[in-house]
Order: sequence, then C-alpha cells, then structure tokens
Amino acid sequence: MGEIMKALLFAATLAAFVSSPTTAQDEFDVEEVIVTGSRITDYRPEEIPAVTLPKRADFMIQKVRVISDTRKSDVRKEEIYATIFKLMEKAEKSNIFTLGTGEDYFVPLTKSNFKLQLQAHRHKPDTSLTHLLVKAALDQKASANEISTSIKNFIKNAEIAGRTEVLPAGNLGLSIVRPEKYRKELIRKIAADARSAAEAFGSDYRITLKGLESPLQWERQGLDTMALFIPYEYDIVPVSGK
Repeated sequence: MGEIMKALLFAATLAAFVSSPTTAQDEFDVEEVIVTGSRITDYRPEEIPAVTLPKRADFMIQKVRVISDTRKSDVRKEEIYATIFKLMEKAEKSNIFTLGTGEDYFVPLTKSNFKLQLQAHRHKPDTSLTHLLVKAALDQKASANEISTSIKNFIKNAEIAGRTEVLPAGNLGLSIVRPEKYRKELIRKIAADARSAAEAFGSDYRITLKGLESPLQWERQGLDTMALFIPYEYDIVPVSGK
C-alpha cells in the first residue's frame, strides 16, 4: 500500500472516531463530575495509557461534616439545618462559593433540598451529622493554594447554630463540567502519538487502534489538575501483501 493511500486510510479512520457521537457517557454530558483522592479511576497506574490530556479542573471541592451533639434529637436536627441554611446564605452573598451534595456528581443545594438526611454518629450517643460539599471556581487569576485557603477560611468562619460544628472531611477534591467535551482533543493527541510510533517502523507497517469508544477516565495530577484519558490500545502490524 502506498504512503498516500495509507495516510488517507488513517485519516478516514480517525475522522470516524472523532465525528461519531459518544456512547457510554452521553447522558452525563451536562453533569459536573466530582474527583476525589479516593475515587478517581479504577485503573492501576501501570494500566493508564501513555497518552493523557492534562486539564485544569473547573472547581475545587471540600467535603464538610456538619455535626451536633445536643441532647434532644429534634433540637439537634434544627441546629444542623439552621447551620446549613446560614452556610447557604453566606455562600450566596460571597458569589464565590456554592454548596452541594453528591458522591460522583455535584448537586447544588437549594432552599428546597438543603434538609439532608441525618446520620447517627457511630461512636457518640446523642450525636447527629450529615455531609455536604463546598466548592469554589478555579479562577485563572488565583492560584490553587489561594483558592484552597479561601475554602478553608469559609468553613472555619461558618456561623453555627447551637452546638453544631462545621468541619472539613477528607482532602480537597476537584470537579469538572462535561469532561466528554475534551474527547476529540484527546483522540487527536492519541492519533498523533500512534502515527509517530508507526512511522518509526517504516512503510511496511500500519496501525490498528482499539478502545477509542470507551468512556473517558481521569486521574488527579497535583492540587488543581486532572489527566483525562481513554483506555485505548494500538497494534502496529505488517501491511498485508508485503
């Protein structure tokens, strides 16, 4: 097969991948995906492909525990909900922070859903708690450390009701809105890498790419960056007939 024909075949194959609609995550295109240190990817480091696409996340997120040990259960409940409501008002006035909930996808808290389900403390009697999320946009004008500090101060200076406490729970996380929007850019980067590898073997070999239809995955890189990837594979095989 001539060089021009091989180039055309490769370009056509790539175009089919790039222009085709996404599959497994189409329904999540409007979602804000949460990335934490404990839930990033099911892939081991050695399984992550060579080509990834680093992107700064859209938001920094801190999980927060709201807890009260007031003796009467109905008073505890009211204290926790009053504290959450005060946090919501403070966040709204700041025009910086947003409160939400969720494990994999961020769901904003509103006046109609802020009364989250409460849990009994495992080791302390007469103690109730719940968790929520505080997020701030990763503004290009502010460093990740500055944004991290602003979130910590927001939590530290929370206005509380009764015996309620507002405490950070776990490490800072990240979120990204519609990560699938980066699929085409990532596939182009994969294609360029595969093309370069094939060229090293000469004109007697061609590329077979597999897995580009897989859902986008991610791993965290640093305080504010995510590396997006697709678990693809490619084979470099002899051109038939040569």
